[in-house]
Amino acid sequence: MYQDGDLFRDLFRPGAPIEMAGDVQAMTFALDHAGWAPAASFARLKGWSDRKCRAIAQASKGRIISGNQGYKLTTQCTPEEFNEANGRLRSQARKMLRRAIQQARVFHKRGM
Repeated sequence: MYQDGDLFRDLFRPGAPIEMAGDVQAMTFALDHAGWAPAASFARLKGWSDRKCRAIAQASKGRIISGNQGYKLTTQCTPEEFNEANGRLRSQARKMLRRAIQQARVFHKRGM
C-alpha cells in the first residue's frame, strides 16, 4: 500500500538511468543475429529495466532500433521494419516539438 507521496515519487523519480560503459556493446552483441528481442529478455539476462533498455538504445547512436517486438540491430532490419520504427520516432518528435512550441507560446503570453 502506498503512503502519501510514495506513488508520486515512484512515478517521477529524478534522472534517467546512466548508460554504463559497455552496455551498448553488450546489447549489440546480444542482438547480433538474434532478430527482435523484447525488453523482458534483457531483464532476465542482464537485470535491465525497460527504462534502461530504452536509454541504451538511445545511446547506441542509431545502431539499435525499437519497435512493438522489442529491440533489433538497425543493420539487420528489413526496409519495412526500419520505416515503421523510424516513422514512429519521427512522429513522436513532431508531437513533442508541437507541445514545446505550444507551451512556449502560453508562457510568453504572460508578458515575461
